[in-house]
Amino acid sequence: MLPGFALSLVGGTFGWGVGISLGCVAGLALLWSSTSWTTAEKCVATGVWPGSMTPVFLLLTTGAAVCEQTAGSRGV
Repeated sequence: MLPGFALSLVGGTFGWGVGISLGCVAGLALLWSSTSWTTAEKCVATGVWPGSMTPVFLLLTTGAAVCEQTAGSRGV
């Protein structure tokens, strides 16, 4: 039973990695064949790691929380 489980983990990890790699290659092929982008934009888009702009997007689109602290019954 253990060898089958280990092989399924290795196979799943390998399959996931191959899928991501093929998706990135296909995306780059579509990017560079497009006429909508300039060469400079294509170079920048090629260098951006997939998902690296996600934190920036989340920071710009989510609201900020405001905390208020009171001391006893009087507001500070």
